[in-house]
Amino acid sequence: MMRDGEIVELIKRLIERRTSVAVESDQHELDTLIEWERESGAGLEMIREMEGTISPTVELQKAFLLNFRGIARVSRYDIKGDNKALLGGLADQREAVELADKLHSGPALGEYRRGLAKTLVRCGEQCGDTGMLREAIGLLGNILKTNDPALWLVSDYDLANAMCVAELRLGSATGDRALVENAVRRLQVYLKRSGLSKEATKQTLLNVIAALAENARQNRSVRVYQQTIQVLERVVKNENENQAFIFQYLASLKTELSYLNGDLALVHQAISDFEKSLRLLSRGAGLRLTILHSLAHAHFLLGKCTRSIDQLLKAISRNEEAMRLIAETSGKRDSRVARLIGDRASYHDAIGLLTSDEEYLNEAKKLHLEALSLVVAETAPWLRSKIASGCFYHCCVRGQWEEAIEAFAEVEKAWEIATVDPSLSSEIHDQRALELAPHLSLIHISEPTRPRLI
Repeated sequence: MMRDGEIVELIKRLIERRTSVAVESDQHELDTLIEWERESGAGLEMIREMEGTISPTVELQKAFLLNFRGIARVSRYDIKGDNKALLGGLADQREAVELADKLHSGPALGEYRRGLAKTLVRCGEQCGDTGMLREAIGLLGNILKTNDPALWLVSDYDLANAMCVAELRLGSATGDRALVENAVRRLQVYLKRSGLSKEATKQTLLNVIAALAENARQNRSVRVYQQTIQVLERVVKNENENQAFIFQYLASLKTELSYLNGDLALVHQAISDFEKSLRLLSRGAGLRLTILHSLAHAHFLLGKCTRSIDQLLKAISRNEEAMRLIAETSGKRDSRVARLIGDRASYHDAIGLLTSDEEYLNEAKKLHLEALSLVVAETAPWLRSKIASGCFYHCCVRGQWEEAIEAFAEVEKAWEIATVDPSLSSEIHDQRALELAPHLSLIHISEPTRPRLI
């Protein structure tokens, strides 16, 4: 009973602290989250050490602590971009839902399901897991009770946005344009609802922008791209708080449009917009990483097209900056590491071929092989194919034919896997760097979920 009493006091303390904490900075918030994660973990350890069968009351306490720790971990991901924290938070929230469901705890179960649904969207988007996205859509559909955005409650704006983001990302991952168009329509309908709070309007507007951008990518139409860019340029003039996000999307769309119409002036504009976005960004390592990656690729595109060594060196510099940011958070567990290393290999290739510098070419080959070693064809065939294609090209231009044949075999294997299950990599037929598309869920499903919202 003594342990039971300690757990009750711990929960009371956590509830009191989550409503009274004043966040002074990212580091202060991060320290607070780590402390909450530690305390809730200590409570879970107390329960684990209890002898005999624990009571339903203690089971509910366990569910509370799991959910609390889960949200603290997801919030830590929002600040630092730590994938391990995100996946750990998902596991905690899933177990909390299972416990509350088993105990028929209605109010707690509803609350935990809402949090789990939003975390599933975050994880599904970040990990490229279509199964998680489908699970999130099913769970959100049950909570919202209708598919009609005109009937969604204005108080459920976070869930409404999560539903549309899940559909948007799933449509993008599987090549289902109908899903993308449906997400655009739903968001536009919901944005017109009367009674939306300022926060709800802001989140929905940001997701409308993301959805319009994704729709342009799906259509691959110069006209649609130009119209979307014009809309965003009008919006950014009237938005102060969200300019970092809008400039990021503007830059991505301009870079992608340049692929279609060959206008290098758009790439110059994109680089300027990415730089503005970085300067305006106040927090969020995950979003900064996405911008740095996209900015590096924009410099590469410009350098390759204009044969500018300076632009290619800037691409390498921004790529390395992104890698340092990952090293501070997730390390090589982050799925973006292979993309960044593979891209940097291409940047070295370009300099080596322009200057006939063997050191750059040798470094490029080393990076190609390192990137390839980090990706498994069975789980990420498109990325494996992209990296193997770079390795194949490198070996061909250097006349390393045996290694080129081996690299091409890896490309073929990845293509075969993607053909069997297209949902794994619908983009395998498009070898350009679609990493330019920003990660939607890092910011725009809702504001970073705080433990005080449990």
